[in-house]
Parts: sequence; structure tokens; C-alpha cells
Amino acid sequence: MVRGLNLLGEVRSSSSRKNAFRYLLRRIRERLNRGKNVIIVIEGDTGSGKSSASISIAWHIDEVWQSEPEVAAKMLIVFSALEFLAIVRLLLERSEEAELYRGRFIVVEEAGAGASGLSTGAVQEMRNVLEVFRQWQINVIFNLPLASRIESIKYEFAHFAIWCKDVIPSERVVLARLKERYRDEQKIAFVNPFALQAGFTNSQLPGALMRIPWAPESIWNEYQKQKMEFFTKLTERGIKRSLRLGKRGDLSQYIVRDHFQHVIDEVVQREPEIVRRPRDIIDETLMW
Repeated sequence: MVRGLNLLGEVRSSSSRKNAFRYLLRRIRERLNRGKNVIIVIEGDTGSGKSSASISIAWHIDEVWQSEPEVAAKMLIVFSALEFLAIVRLLLERSEEAELYRGRFIVVEEAGAGASGLSTGAVQEMRNVLEVFRQWQINVIFNLPLASRIESIKYEFAHFAIWCKDVIPSERVVLARLKERYRDEQKIAFVNPFALQAGFTNSQLPGALMRIPWAPESIWNEYQKQKMEFFTKLTERGIKRSLRLGKRGDLSQYIVRDHFQHVIDEVVQREPEIVRRPRDIIDETLMW
């Protein structure tokens, strides 16, 4: 019987009742209209379209992403657990900036040593504060190579799970599969939403096939600017850390040839004392 169902969800006609992307947007709006927030976990290989999908969903729902792409990219995209916690701090202090986040969509990116490198402790910290986001009706899209890295967050808080398969540049879409949260007295599972409507709760069924359209270039370009800023800071911290570790011994990983030396010198000149501070102060600085 399952084989006879149309579980793909996506056909060429955008007006089809089985259009999975339209279904996702409708279900998100239904939750928002009831005063509830939305948490989405998006996973997939590098280059499979996770960032494009994340930004597109936020853009289709959130007016700030549409009307103020520079603000959205700067304030609503998070590249590390520390940035995530900084937003929570603003909310708890109820500062003027906090009101910017009420009802908005935040994208937690995989870039660099941010979301993709979340430690167990960082995941626990983020999990502990998601209740604050619920109270402010702040919506979160987690963009990760492997959802298993935040499995506790996914099964406790997420409402939708999306797996990105590939991008089709010629059609400006991301191919993905959608599953929706299902819970009864015995289990929590993510299930094909159209199978769920037909009464099937088997999580092993493939998700509904989606074609997620790319967001406009204006927001994508702003996202790229913020991503480059994050990577610049990440690289500088990595150089400073390597210089400190290199002082402990003649290690090949911390030696640089002459034609690269000017790059290292530029970083050190910005904050030369970083290589002379006591170890505990350096560690504290790098942690921050």
C-alpha cells in the first residue's frame, strides 16, 4: 500500500497539492500564527545546497530577510556557538537590540569551526537556551553536515528535518527531502509528511522530494560577505594559536616559508602581545 502513495511530494506544477516546499512554508506559517516557534535541522554533504536552502526558507517567511538583507546577514546568521549564546544574552538583558530578534528566523551556519565543529559542551549550551528562543518566538534553522552532531537538539526541539541532495544551478534550485516530526506515547520520529497524512509513521520511508528555489542574489551576496568576515577572524586566531604552540618546540606545522611570512607578520602586528602573554591569558583570549 505504501508503494502506491505519491510520497515524492514534488511535481513540476507549483500549484500541486503535493508540492513539498509549499507544504513546508504553509506548516511553518501555521505554527507562527499559533504563537509557536519553528526549529529546522538541515543536513547534507558539502556543496549540496544546505546554505542555499537555509537562506531561502528564511527569506520566504521572514520579512527582515526580504527587506533588509544586510541586517539579516549580519545579525540573523550565526557562525559559532559563542555568537548563538551572545544573542541569548541580548534577549535576557532585554536590550534594544533584543527586539530585532523577536519572531525572526536565525540560521546557524556550518562554516569553519562554528556549527560544524560543535563540541559536546557547545551543543549542551545551545540546547539549554533554546527555551529562551521559544519564549521570544525566535525560529532557528540549523545547517550541518551531520544532524547527529546535534541529535539531542533535533529530537527534543526540531519540527522539520531536511536532507539536501544536490543543487541544480541551471534551474536555481536545491534538491532536498523533507520529513516532519511525529510523536506518540512510544516514539519520536521524523516522517515523510505525505505518508504521515496517509497514516504511515515509518521513519525509514524516504522524505518528500523538494525543489527549494534559491533566494535572491542580494541576500546571498550579503551572506558571503559575513562568511568571509568570519573566516578572516578564524584564520587570524589560528595563526596566533600556531605561533604560541610553535614556541614549545621546532615543529614543522608551525614553520612558514619566506613568501608567506608577510601574511603572518601582518596578523602579529595587529596584536603583537599575543605571543608574549602568559598562557592562561592567551587561552582566555582565544576562548573568547
